[in-house]
Amino acid sequence: MKCPVCHSECPENSPFCKICAWDFKIYISDISEQEKKLFLQKLQIAQENWNAFNLLKHEARAKENKSQKSSHTKTSNTAFKPEATSHEKKTTDLEYSETTTVPELNRDPFETFEEFATRINNYPPIPAGKVKLIKKEFSFHIGEFPVEISWEEWTQNIEGLPSKNQSFCIHVSPEIAQEFYQSSESHILFVKLKSARNHSDLDCIEIFWNDQVFPIHHYAGIMNYLKNETETDYIKRIISYNDVYVGEGILIKEKYDITTGTFPLELKIDQWPKDNFNISINNPYLINKLNHYLW
Repeated sequence: MKCPVCHSECPENSPFCKICAWDFKIYISDISEQEKKLFLQKLQIAQENWNAFNLLKHEARAKENKSQKSSHTKTSNTAFKPEATSHEKKTTDLEYSETTTVPELNRDPFETFEEFATRINNYPPIPAGKVKLIKKEFSFHIGEFPVEISWEEWTQNIEGLPSKNQSFCIHVSPEIAQEFYQSSESHILFVKLKSARNHSDLDCIEIFWNDQVFPIHHYAGIMNYLKNETETDYIKRIISYNDVYVGEGILIKEKYDITTGTFPLELKIDQWPKDNFNISINNPYLINKLNHYLW
């Protein structure tokens, strides 16, 4: 059968599309008008997200091909030197380089507030540590990839640095996530700074890979608002989810009651649904109306 989202051919009994993760188990003929309307909304959002993903992928490939054909080679930090004054700097694209040095984070007494703001706000992203991708906790259906961050010592001088107890993640499609992880489990952490009156504050945290920038978000659970997310965007994101994997139930064969068809379960729930929902299930079980199971 053909997936209605990415139009790829899938096996007839496949529970979901292995390309875009669309769930096949909902059929319009078996649901109410209200459920049908919600289903069509989900389908439309999934199609729009898939088209947007492919557009970005196409643009990235075009950019890569153009870069390979060009004989021009970028050199890092030619337009941004820590010792240069503001009028000596020229506007250019910020470049991600392992060799970018840490600037003076505080305003020099001989530096005006405007010069300090220009120097810090226009400074390129700075290597600030390492990011480790946690493969076992990647959420396939929602595209959240938890990460572990190890900071370099100098970052302790940045105002607004997150607590070590906070959790972080990036948002990435399953296809890109696999390529990302296979390229390396660990990546360089970059930070961008913004000027306060006399010192530097943390602006954002990022990973740069394959000419793509992946912002690192505080991981507070999929049901919470993301940074700068409007209510409309939040609603669209939530209803676009298909059925989401939250754990597994293991059938306890030796406790099966053949007279009532009651089959006890051992539940193993992942941590993220425990953090987002009030889950309390005592003595879970299935009822088998046909009094038989396939082993």
